[in-house]
Amino acid sequence: GAANSLDDIRGGGRDAARYHIVSALEELAGCKMPRAQHAKLLNWRTSQAQRPLRSEPRAEDTVITSEAGHLIFTGDWCVESSFEGCNLAAQAAATAASTAIARILNKSTPSAGS
Repeated sequence: GAANSLDDIRGGGRDAARYHIVSALEELAGCKMPRAQHAKLLNWRTSQAQRPLRSEPRAEDTVITSEAGHLIFTGDWCVESSFEGCNLAAQAAATAASTAIARILNKSTPSAGS
């Protein structure tokens, strides 16, 4: 599947990376993903944060949401500029997205008593 083909993008540029990321997400979700109006992929090494949002990050600092969870902002700048910080931020973003999706699904699903 798409998740196993990331080795094929070496030297392929940002468009190839974006394609493989979206394909992997679609494979995981089992459906087509909406297309982003704008996306920017950065080389992690050249975009490291000088210092994180807080010197002692707390769980609630790993992600910032707006618009009832429809906008999710996170990154190693919220935690620490390391692969671990990047991973923690990604996990926080996934949790925030899951929470927002669950909220939307719960609103659209009629209750058992209706």
